[in-house]
Amino acid sequence: IVILSVFVCFHIFLSVRDIKSKQYDSLTDRFVTFPNNILYFDLNGMCGYILYHAATSLLPQPELTEEETIRIQDYLDAYPRYADNIYSVNENKNLILIIVESLNSWVIGKSFCGEEITSCLNRIINDSNSITAVHVLPQVKDGRSSDGQFMFNTGLLPLKSGAVATRYDDVDYYSIAKALKRRNYTAVNMTVDGNNYWNQAEISVAYGYDQNIDRLGGGTTVTDSVLMERAIEKIKVQKTPFFYQLITGTSHKPYNEPYRKTKLSGATEFPEEVRNYMEVIHYTDRCIGAFVDSLRSNGLYDNTVIAIASDHNQLLSPCGVPGYNDTEAAFIVANAGVKYTHTSVMGQIDIYPTLLDVMNCNDYAWKGLGYSILRTPVGSAAGWNGTVYGNEGDSLASRQIEAWDISEKIITKGYFSIK
Repeated sequence: IVILSVFVCFHIFLSVRDIKSKQYDSLTDRFVTFPNNILYFDLNGMCGYILYHAATSLLPQPELTEEETIRIQDYLDAYPRYADNIYSVNENKNLILIIVESLNSWVIGKSFCGEEITSCLNRIINDSNSITAVHVLPQVKDGRSSDGQFMFNTGLLPLKSGAVATRYDDVDYYSIAKALKRRNYTAVNMTVDGNNYWNQAEISVAYGYDQNIDRLGGGTTVTDSVLMERAIEKIKVQKTPFFYQLITGTSHKPYNEPYRKTKLSGATEFPEEVRNYMEVIHYTDRCIGAFVDSLRSNGLYDNTVIAIASDHNQLLSPCGVPGYNDTEAAFIVANAGVKYTHTSVMGQIDIYPTLLDVMNCNDYAWKGLGYSILRTPVGSAAGWNGTVYGNEGDSLASRQIEAWDISEKIITKGYFSIK
């Protein structure tokens, strides 16, 4: 008992230290937010690891009350009802979803010292067959990158405390992969990180992927260029139709030095951290550009929809340069079968239903908790704390706030399992 007490006291000391240093917002967050068991052990020690798993294994799983079930169903029934597929041009097209690490939308369309930051994304946006949204509210919480992936794949919002990927990785979620697999698509997930990071191995199964490829067979994290090169190698011989999710990582913080120095490093009106950030985003953009060019040269582009989404934004050093805004993310679709620019605010939660719309999957039972921006005039989005961004008077705002509570109950109280 004495030894255990010493361990607990020491763990409390570490927790208070980490909260004061702002690594975590609360004691709860420190215990429930972790990308994998190995890192959780490293951060919290053996005592914390054992206590966490002992406590969570003993806690009874909450169940929905009859009133909660009715509330969820009433909420879902109030969504717009449509099952028609208005973009038949995309019927049986391949889908590639590229999730870009820490992509702030302000860099798109910007040039400094004669160098475009995102020349590839700029070309896509200027194409007559693309969807563009550069005022996307990042709605990730403790799970950060994994929360972005969760929203894009399932149409649900993340937990307000803890990461879905590590706490609820065994739920049989509805997903974009499962919607497409009804039409004989093969679904493949490829990531630059290891399978144990944010529980990619487990959560990719929950999302319905047939294959999950981490680190591309290597022993360390690979670069975005290697990811794109290996993806093309597989896609060239992949039976169609297919759905590939590519998760980049080179543009992850910190930005202590330029990844590959270009003219952008001469933009001295920005702090050094911001210049380095521009350089690494420039690199990732070039990797995406080379990937798209390879799809063209291999005769795959015309029959493939390419969606590009930021997993979340990245806060950087303060800067007073006009046009600089690090609170918005991006969503871009190439070869979409329609030209559409969403000029107002939307949420990350709106990406899932928009992709269902683009891919002619509107007959799928689960439309998610967002709205297709091709159908609904979305002008706002809600954060986890109830703050509304964009048009606060938007007719959707109250439902967008409520969606957080609805999503939490669906995830944590077994709504899908009882359906």
